[in-house]
Amino acid sequence: MLTVGTGTVTDKNGIVLYRGAASSVSSTQAAIFNELNGIATSESITLRSPGGFKFQNNDGSSEWMRLNSTGLGIGTSSPAYKLDVAGSARFGGGTSMSVLTNGSTSGTSGGSSFIVQNGGSSRIAIGNYSNLIGGAFDDTATLYANGNLRIYAGGIAATFDSSGNLGLGVTPSAWYSSNKAIQIGSYAALESGTAGGGGYGLFGNAYEYANGSYKYLNSYYATMYLTYAGQHQWYTAPSGTAGNTITFTQAMTLDASGNLGVGTTSPGAKLHIEGGTENAIIGSSQRKLYFRADSLGVMLGTGAVQAGNSVYFNEASNFLYFQTASTERARITSGGQFVVNNTTAILDATLSSLAQSNVSAAAFKSDASTVYAIVNIWGNESSGNQIFARFATDSNSERGSITYNRTGGLVAYNTTSDYRAKDIIGPVTDTGATIDALKVYEGKMKGATKSRPMLVAHEAQEVTPYAVTGEKDAVNDDGTPKYQQMDVSSFVPLLIAEIQSLRQRVSQLEGA
Repeated sequence: MLTVGTGTVTDKNGIVLYRGAASSVSSTQAAIFNELNGIATSESITLRSPGGFKFQNNDGSSEWMRLNSTGLGIGTSSPAYKLDVAGSARFGGGTSMSVLTNGSTSGTSGGSSFIVQNGGSSRIAIGNYSNLIGGAFDDTATLYANGNLRIYAGGIAATFDSSGNLGLGVTPSAWYSSNKAIQIGSYAALESGTAGGGGYGLFGNAYEYANGSYKYLNSYYATMYLTYAGQHQWYTAPSGTAGNTITFTQAMTLDASGNLGVGTTSPGAKLHIEGGTENAIIGSSQRKLYFRADSLGVMLGTGAVQAGNSVYFNEASNFLYFQTASTERARITSGGQFVVNNTTAILDATLSSLAQSNVSAAAFKSDASTVYAIVNIWGNESSGNQIFARFATDSNSERGSITYNRTGGLVAYNTTSDYRAKDIIGPVTDTGATIDALKVYEGKMKGATKSRPMLVAHEAQEVTPYAVTGEKDAVNDDGTPKYQQMDVSSFVPLLIAEIQSLRQRVSQLEGA
């Protein structure tokens, strides 16, 4: 029954249309209001029923939809939400759709899924694994896409490809299918290996497109770090073109034994370095420690540059070189000779030193007790006459020596006296006049405790210049005195000649 007007609806099976507001609608009634001046403040048409509205088939055996104070239920008579759909729902038209599926006959508990599909080919779904993928039922929650899965945040923030690789800020490259990778931005990546050896890899501007084969991501240098078969491996590659194949060089290896190899893939010691001009440099720009091993030998050096101060072993010559200020200062030869300031041993000596201007070839100083010798010379032979020291000038012309005279049991301080080294003029004359001209004093050397007979060098030099060296009142460069010295043994021939003359005179007197 349809009633138009105002008042109370009395027929429970009718629908009453009100022009204004009705005072009440009973639980078995329904009404339609035109509320221009009624309950609502704006013009509207209101359907009112205390028990809600339901839509069903013509004989009432199947309810299709119900609208009550809680919400709209489709496929359910008791909606729990503003929109409660029991079954599948489609939003949109054509081939673009969203489908909500609830209920699965697999297993003992139901599954559910939410699917967004475009054109029947590209879709994303959230739900139970068996509903989305098929197969045995389980309770695994699944996010499914039959293509790449992207996450946007003002742009592509992350992309999962169909091979299981993740790209953060980029679409992952075509990584080797047996491994899984996380690609970060345009250059960095992490790859987990599943083949023999296990481990993982960190990549800079590179990706593995086939087993053990790599390509450049961008036109730049490439690097790689791998953990493989118990080893840590570091690789480098020169700058290349994006998409081209990379030829990596294994630059460093830490093996399972704890040996670190630089320039070698099979380190044989805790630190094993091969290749290059300088194999190791330690220090700063001002001071460095260099270690070099090449085809010629091994060098250890310091300085701002490699040529500064160094110790170098030459394998070809078997020499050990010592260098300072970029100049060789000493060497040890293959025969065990130590040569200072020269390239060859002097007189084939085990220890030889070549002096330059204004320096000594050798100097010895002792701060020890006086019971210790400053220089020890030991001839370890039990026969023959040992030569302790030899003195020479010019082209190695021998001038004297210190020897042990085993026959006499004494140390001899020798001066060369061979006739072949002399030009004899004749006998010595006037020895007495020479002796008389020498002034002998009783005196004491400064620093000494006892006095003794002595000559004064510059006075003796006037009479016997061959017995004195140096000049009177000479000084060194630093102003200290440069003392004159004498060889008193040079007076022995003079004394012998005078004694012989005396003996002749005594003999003549005795004969008279």
